[in-house]
Amino acid sequence: MNIDRVQVKGMFGRFNHDLRFATDERIMIMTGPNGFGKTTTLRLIDALFNRSARHVAEVPFRMVEVTFDDGRRLTAIKQENIGPRSLESLPMTFTLHSSRKSKTFECPIPSIGSLVLPIAAIEELIPVLRQVGRGQWRNMETGHVLDLEDVLAIHEDELTPLIEPDTPTIPECLQELRNSVAVRLIDTERLTN
Repeated sequence: MNIDRVQVKGMFGRFNHDLRFATDERIMIMTGPNGFGKTTTLRLIDALFNRSARHVAEVPFRMVEVTFDDGRRLTAIKQENIGPRSLESLPMTFTLHSSRKSKTFECPIPSIGSLVLPIAAIEELIPVLRQVGRGQWRNMETGHVLDLEDVLAIHEDELTPLIEPDTPTIPECLQELRNSVAVRLIDTERLTN
């Protein structure tokens, strides 16, 4: 399955983007001034198909809709923030539309409070991290020091075994869709390294 179109509304609270992919072409060029959300749009697409709900929630957009060549559409909508909110309470809904029906669901954004194993298990699950202080880990590849919140946000997928079993997971229909679409983001930093 391929992506035909990606529509993003409210990127950075100001920009709307409409990308149409020609399925018979192998290359698409996206141009625009710096700061208009070209790379952020690509990161949003990557987050939708390869990352967790937390990563999707961190991207500054209001609505994204992805249309596939089989006619299905995936929509993610963030509600307007009213006052200060953490990512755990940010209302975001996903809807998978098909020719027969639409299914709306919320994807969980696990919090630190849902960790059930000792924090020491983090190093076992994420070998590149070494604990360097109370609640701090160094990424041995990048040298960055992360606190527990950062570790949870960046490595959420690897920490799934530490999340309480009662925490809802990504619905099966969305996981099947994600598995059927090959999305790879080659970040700009990887080109210079």
